[in-house]
Amino acid sequence: MSIVIDQRGIVKSFDMRYPETYREMEDRLNNETITPGEPDALDTLLTDLQSGKITKDECKRQLRLLINKDFLTGLLNKEGIREALSRAIKVYQRDKHQQSLPKFIAVLFADGDGVKKINDGQGHKTGDEAIRVLARAASNAASRPEDSTGREGGDEIVIVLPDTDLPGALVVAEDLRQNVMQVSQNDPRFTGLSVSIGVALYSKGMTADELIKNADEAMYLAKRGGRNSIAIHPASLPQETSVKVTAVV
Repeated sequence: MSIVIDQRGIVKSFDMRYPETYREMEDRLNNETITPGEPDALDTLLTDLQSGKITKDECKRQLRLLINKDFLTGLLNKEGIREALSRAIKVYQRDKHQQSLPKFIAVLFADGDGVKKINDGQGHKTGDEAIRVLARAASNAASRPEDSTGREGGDEIVIVLPDTDLPGALVVAEDLRQNVMQVSQNDPRFTGLSVSIGVALYSKGMTADELIKNADEAMYLAKRGGRNSIAIHPASLPQETSVKVTAVV
């Protein structure tokens, strides 16, 4: 793996080669659409419980899903994505040396570029659809069963990638960026829409909030670098010799 970054930490290029098994895992799910939750979902759930269609335990399970859901996008909400990351960290901490358990955790923090302009110029309905575009692009990029995608708020998306090192995280980040660009170039409603993405890796002792904060800080590096780009948090830059990082001016 070879990564070229500039002095601001912006990823200028990296080779896209990655083990075929990663692509095979990505193909397990085909998230072409996201169905937002219905406003009356809770009423329907309680009605099903009262009528005996579902058990109390199933009601609790589905209620938990509703609590953690962002109804605009169908993704996890802020609390839900933190729960997903906390679970991934617990699995990592259990015994990272066991071959069957994850040896890395990566987090992407993506922020939409141009959403406010779309919202101001075309109205809230199109602005909301722009956020859904970001959500679909993120879900399609991070499509393994073990991946989690959530809406942090506004046009901010967080992706949790268990068992994913820096090369793998950059592949997902670039897929996300390209997915958004494709919509922007083909749908005139979303002209100018792009995404800035920060990448951070878990380090021993980190909390979920700390890891997300690092990814958020990296995202701001991407914003300052001109937007529509990917940046790596300085603490996540690789030390191993198998990954070559080249700084460019």
